[in-house]
Amino acid sequence: RLYIKGASSARVAIRDSHLDVLSGDIDNSDGLNLKDAIIALQVCAGKNVSGIFAESSIDKENIAIKDVLYILKIISKIFNSYKW
Repeated sequence: RLYIKGASSARVAIRDSHLDVLSGDIDNSDGLNLKDAIIALQVCAGKNVSGIFAESSIDKENIAIKDVLYILKIISKIFNSYKW
């Protein structure tokens, strides 16, 4: 049984389980960016963050500081590849 008191809402995301999830794409926006690193840091700090995909973590289970470091490593390589 599910008991709900007062107003409540839920956000539900449905995705095809046959498609691969990009490691580090914490918000599932089809790419790695600084927003993913910030969200991962918020999760590590214990904040209640909605719209995250634990499957996008390196170990496919838990978002941890290693995910933050991975994301920063990847986006720094992208940044350094630009010809200024």
